[in-house]
This record gives sequence, C-alpha cells and structure tokens, in this order.
Amino acid sequence: MPRPVKSLILPNRRRLRLLDHTLQQSLLIALVLLETVLVALAIWKLNQVLGRIVEENMYRIHFSARVSVLALLLSEGTPVLLAMLGVNCLALVLADRIWAWYVGGILRALGGLMEASSALDFSVPQPSSLHHMVLERASDWRQHEARRLARLRTAIGALPPELPATQAQRAALGSTLASLADD
Repeated sequence: MPRPVKSLILPNRRRLRLLDHTLQQSLLIALVLLETVLVALAIWKLNQVLGRIVEENMYRIHFSARVSVLALLLSEGTPVLLAMLGVNCLALVLADRIWAWYVGGILRALGGLMEASSALDFSVPQPSSLHHMVLERASDWRQHEARRLARLRTAIGALPPELPATQAQRAALGSTLASLADD
C-alpha cells in the first residue's frame, strides 16, 4: 500500500499564482506616469500647432481653397500621434523585457535549488537578489528536508551493525526500521 506523501505546505499545494504585486505595481505606476506625461506633452504640442494654424488663418480676408485646415491638422497631428504610439510600444517592450528578466531570474534560482536538491546537497545556498514566494517555499522545503535527512542519518547511525540474534531484538529492529520508513 503506497504511503501518502507528506508536504510541508498542504493548503496551498494546488494554488497557482501568476502575479507578483510588487513588480507589477511598479510597472503599472511607471506606465501610468509615462502615459500622463506623454499625453500632457502631446496636448501642449498640439495646442501650439493649432494656435499657430488658427492665427495664420483667422485674419484672412479672402478664403483660399488651397489651404485645407483639415489637411493642416492631419499633417501636424499625425507626427504627435505617431510619437505617442512609438513611445507606448517602446514602454510595452521594455515592461515585457523587465518581466521576462524577473521571471527568468526566479526560474534560474529555482533551477539551482532543485539541481542541488536532486544531488542531495542541502547546504545553505547563496542568497539571491530576487525575493519571491516560490523561492521562499523552495528554501523552506529544502530546510525541512535537511532536518529530516539529519534525523534519518542519526537514526541509521544508531542501528546495530549486524542483524540481532533473537526474534525479539529483530522485531524491535523491524519496528525501528518501519518508523524510519514513515519519516
């Protein structure tokens, strides 16, 4: 009969978190500030351009069909809108690269912890500059396993070097081995 697997943190075992509020909040604030500054600059630039266009065309005595106000507005407004689009695209690419770097760093740190664990190296790893719940849980699990293996090492060291001769001693040794298997 298979034994149930003991887990350090059972209640959150199947919970999936794809959010990192600290980094996402910083990125969101930066993007909102960038957008606010960008819109303010665009409004300022368009105000200057439109003011100039209105001043040039307001005091004309004769209306000329050659001058199309709509064409002037489009020719002056298009570069401003394209600049806003370019800055927004650049900001999104930058945010994506920051996020990819952050997630990649977490995965590299987690991979290092798992490689060390698979080699049964439960020594204290070098501290990471990234702090994330996944890395904290992996570290907690490694510490738990290091303590469990130390208890097992001590218990195995206390076992007799040879099989006991009497049936009672063998039964006691069997129960000791069974308790080691449950740990």
